[in-house]
Formats: sequence, structure tokens, C-alpha cells
Amino acid sequence: AFGLSSSMPFFTLFWFLNGCFQGLAAPAIVKMIANWFEPGERGQWWAVWHASINVGGFLVPFLSGTLAEAYGWRYGMLGPGIIALMTAATCFALMRDGPEGSVGGAGEKAAGAKAAGKAAESEEKVSFREGLLTRPEQWALGICYLLCYVARQGLAVWGVFFLLHSAEVGGAKTSPAIAAALFSGFELGGFCGNMTAGALSDFLLRRAGPKDSGPGQRVKVMGLYFLGAFLLLPFLSRCPAQLPISQYLLLFSLGHFLLGIQLLAPLVAAEVAPASLLATSNGLIGFTGYLGAAVAGLPLSLLVQSRGWQGGFFPALMAATAAGTLLCLPLTTIRTWEQRRLQH
Repeated sequence: AFGLSSSMPFFTLFWFLNGCFQGLAAPAIVKMIANWFEPGERGQWWAVWHASINVGGFLVPFLSGTLAEAYGWRYGMLGPGIIALMTAATCFALMRDGPEGSVGGAGEKAAGAKAAGKAAESEEKVSFREGLLTRPEQWALGICYLLCYVARQGLAVWGVFFLLHSAEVGGAKTSPAIAAALFSGFELGGFCGNMTAGALSDFLLRRAGPKDSGPGQRVKVMGLYFLGAFLLLPFLSRCPAQLPISQYLLLFSLGHFLLGIQLLAPLVAAEVAPASLLATSNGLIGFTGYLGAAVAGLPLSLLVQSRGWQGGFFPALMAATAAGTLLCLPLTTIRTWEQRRLQH
């Protein structure tokens, strides 16, 4: 529809609807992953899903650019749109919510219609307010996600401008294309961070004892990644433009840590939520993430204008990652909803 439009009001409307429909997909996928996979392997498959976003973001510019150059900008929009529609139709035809006979997730097999009815009845008693809104761990995870997005989107939006500024101050030869090429290390590092965060958290979860916090094992990885980002930010802020390889490696490492956190926070939020509110928990934490992305826009630009990169931008990102590290400490003991229910 966007590619067939010709006026700003329609561009705005269809772009808004595009964001709405994309936002609808993630909570449903969260629920399906929880249904199909055991806790000890969810991190791996969650990482595969999350990494596919990076792969798509990497490939689509080539597809759209080629179509736009050959046939015009409308085809640059229509091509990916047609592929998306075909993929959606295939998924609708072939995908299922969960394994046959499961109730609420992988490994939770129904003992019969009566048991399934009781499980469903039990889930229905958990309201949105009781299961999410009044749970401090959900809000703490949401704040972690917000802080991650401040740093992640802060670098994604302003990183290229910082590289151009650094080259100008240092007298190094550069261009927007060179800066963009350098910044590609951030996204590549994010792809790797997705995979390592999922695999490492699964490894810790499998080694944890019956009385240990399962979601808390993933929070340990989040805290470690927040700390890694906090330690690397000062090096990037002072890395001279004459060392582009060092800048690339620092951006790669920061992408690795920050996108690893971005992967794990919604997974932990889903694992500590009631089974009937898994998808809703993803929507709630996603809301806080978008608030963080908003903070990374105009507020950070005002900081750069008033205090500069060294006095405003990087201290703000360091404060966000430091706060995230500290906030993760008490969350390493959080329990799943089922564990808390059994304790009471």
C-alpha cells in the first residue's frame, strides 16, 4: 500500500499501520516459542528468532535498493511487501500454536480433558493486574529494557554522527559511507550477541539446581552484558579516528553486549509471567523499550548540543548501562510464576 501511494497523509497512515502490525507479531511469537520449547532450550531458539531480525535488516536494503534502482522506488517497497505476504500465508498454513496435547507450553502435557480444563480455569483466575501490573519484577525488567534501549538506540541513531565528528576533530579522512561501513560492526556484533546470550543463558539454566532461579540465570548474563557495555563505552569515546579497526571492534563488542540484553529481557519477562499472560508480558516490556528509544532521540540530541559527546552523550549511555548492571543484581533470584505459586 505504501508503494502505491503518492501523498504524505497516506504515507503517514500506512507507515503508522506498518508499525502497528509489526508490533502485533512479537507477542504471538513469544507465546509459540514458550509452547514449543523447554526452558533449557528456549534461549537458543529465541536467539534464532531474534537474529532473523538482524539478517532481514541486513538483506532488505540490498533487495529494495536493487529493485528501486532498476524499476523505481515503488518497486523497492512492493518487492519486500510481496515477500512478506507470501511468508505470512505460508506461516498461517503450516504453523501451530504448540505441540498437540500441550497446555500452556512445551512439556506440560494434558492428563486428559478434565486436567486441561482445570489448568485453563487456573490460568483464567490470574488477571492482568495481578499477573503483571502489580509484579515488581516485571517493572524492574521493563526498566532494564528501557535502559538497554537508551544505550542501544543511542548508538544506533547517533553512532555514525559521532564517527564523523571524531574524524573531523582528529583530521582523519572520512565520509558518511565510510562511517556507515564502520558502524556496520555494531549490527554484526548484535547478531553474534543474540546467539551467545541465548546459548550462555541456556547453559547456566541447565546447570542450575532444582531450587535455583531459572530466569535468574538469564539475568546473570544480562548483568554481565550491561557491565561489558559500561566498560567499553569510555574506550569508544576516546578512540581516535586514526584507528578505524579499533573503532570497528569496539562497536562490534558494544553491539554484542547491548543486543544480547535486548534478546534476554523479554524472555525473562515471559518466563516469570503466568502462562496465560506470556504474550501480554512481551507487549508490556516492549512498551518500556519504545520509551527508551524515544529517550535516545531528542533528549540525547539536546545533550550533545549542550554538553558535547564527551560531556553529555557518553556519560548518559554509561549511566544507563551502570544502572542496568545494578538493577540486575536483585533480579538474579526471581522465580517463575509456577515456582512462586507452589511456595505459597
